[in-house]
Amino acid sequence: TNGFISIEAMNSDFISAVIINDSLYGYYKILIQRTDSAGTLIWTKTLGSQERYLFGNMIPTSDNGFYLCGTKNGHTFYSKIDSTGLVVWSRLLSDSLNYGTSMSLLNDGSFLFLGKMVDSVLKCFLTKVDTSGNVLWYQTYSHPTACWGNKVIERSNGNLIIVGTIDYTFGFLLGLDPHGIPLYSWQFSANPANPATRIENVIESN
Repeated sequence: TNGFISIEAMNSDFISAVIINDSLYGYYKILIQRTDSAGTLIWTKTLGSQERYLFGNMIPTSDNGFYLCGTKNGHTFYSKIDSTGLVVWSRLLSDSLNYGTSMSLLNDGSFLFLGKMVDSVLKCFLTKVDTSGNVLWYQTYSHPTACWGNKVIERSNGNLIIVGTIDYTFGFLLGLDPHGIPLYSWQFSANPANPATRIENVIESN
């Protein structure tokens, strides 16, 4: 999303984020608010000053804080924010034009975030990050036309699945090992008469 998102914290508070536009200078900021379960405002925080921010997703953490990912001036950022609204750390992926879109908390306490990378064609990237914000691994995946991931899921055996889209037309499932190495990929037809048509090995690791 690039507009509004709300999640429930571990202690049943609610954390909401919305994009606000500085019309005078053309910048976009992220306004974050925390309320209790009755809707009483606890704190408000704004991320950004003279930058262009968009956000992708938030996920709660066990200490009643949350992780946030999105885009800052065309590059993916991800941040850890504690229960009081303090930014504990914030990191930026600046190797190319990319957009963080989705996050998933893993059983070992680390997390994944998924995004889009602008190259000769639109690609999908997946990154595993530890609780201090350090990148553990970074993988990109491509299709001859274009592809991007919509959601990443951790399976009970530690393997991963990316659910995504190919060229605005087809769906795909990309199965990965715990290090992001592809195991299989399936393309699904968008034909309503035969929606389960499967084409194997359509997504490649780069």
